[in-house]
Amino acid sequence: MTSGPARLPVTVDSEWYFQPPHTIYYAATYACRRSCAYCNLHSMVKTRYGSHRRARAQEMDLATVRRVLDEARSAEVQLVKISGGEPFERTDMFEIVAYGIELGLTILPITRHTFSQADADRLAATGLTSIAFSFDSLRPETNRRLHGSPGLGKELLDSITRLVARGVRPHITAVITQENEAEYPELVRTFKEIGALSVSPTMLVGPTFTLRSEGVGSFDAALCLDRVVVGARERLLLRINDAYGMPSEIPDVPRQYGSVCPAADTAFISPDGYMCYCGQTTDLFFGNLKRRGLMDVWTSAERRRLMRPTREMYEGTECESCDLFDDCNSLGRCYYSTIMRGPFYRAEPGRLCKRVGRPPQGEHRLAHRADVEARRR
Repeated sequence: MTSGPARLPVTVDSEWYFQPPHTIYYAATYACRRSCAYCNLHSMVKTRYGSHRRARAQEMDLATVRRVLDEARSAEVQLVKISGGEPFERTDMFEIVAYGIELGLTILPITRHTFSQADADRLAATGLTSIAFSFDSLRPETNRRLHGSPGLGKELLDSITRLVARGVRPHITAVITQENEAEYPELVRTFKEIGALSVSPTMLVGPTFTLRSEGVGSFDAALCLDRVVVGARERLLLRINDAYGMPSEIPDVPRQYGSVCPAADTAFISPDGYMCYCGQTTDLFFGNLKRRGLMDVWTSAERRRLMRPTREMYEGTECESCDLFDDCNSLGRCYYSTIMRGPFYRAEPGRLCKRVGRPPQGEHRLAHRADVEARRR
């Protein structure tokens, strides 16, 4: 048994983060008719733009989105995930999906949209073979409390059934809160029976907030930053998947927990064209795709400062003289966990810090990074 933290071997060269992204995560629109208790979309739009009308006026138009997809194809991007808001609130979303597939890109919309038979037929006609649904509960009361819509579960289940009949198979992601955690086995069982490709729990990670629905208790999401607690809950839920023989991951998508930071190989793009450090830190952006090319922004000096910060940027913090400083640069820094508590150039809290983090977590990150390296060759 050794004393002190084990130094993680760093073998990836300093340019690893600046090769073309493996994944693009494009939030296509600020529009959404839902009012989910754990989502801050509407309050963020009001704070940043004043209204949804003003926000939507800033979204990338179809021509710009097509140009970005062209550049993604040239850069050999492996996966384009399209979310929102609600992506199918864009009237041109079917065209965007069809164009990406025509280019040979793997397109994965992430939605909570209810598809009529005509919509299901139209989506299948694009050539799409899989789609991700955010689906939290089958039960009316839970959907009322989380989404303000008791019938949402049935509406989504009907939509999924229509799409499966047309050859579009679903991945299911369930946002786990204290309101629906006990229902997870029911979701896994149901979606295995209808032919889902995977069912994955997503642990809620976000600033401290109170669920807005009447009668729903407060939920301190900052607690989710303790990877011991989050990791234990996630492992429990994934064992449920194992018990039913149900896969729990979308292929080729890095795991949210215990893996290299998604910012390493995923380009997060906001509706108005900004490339962001990650999906949780939309204020940390480093270029706009309306005015610049995909790889120009991805390899920019602005992104480099975030991916490869210097010790001087951490002056006065415990990180400045830490012997694991370069390891943190290689494994990925969680600015989201630090920006919640003040300046983002500071030590990550608790077990997110590599110095006090669990060695297995570091080993998993290195294994994932090696796998990504192999794909790059």
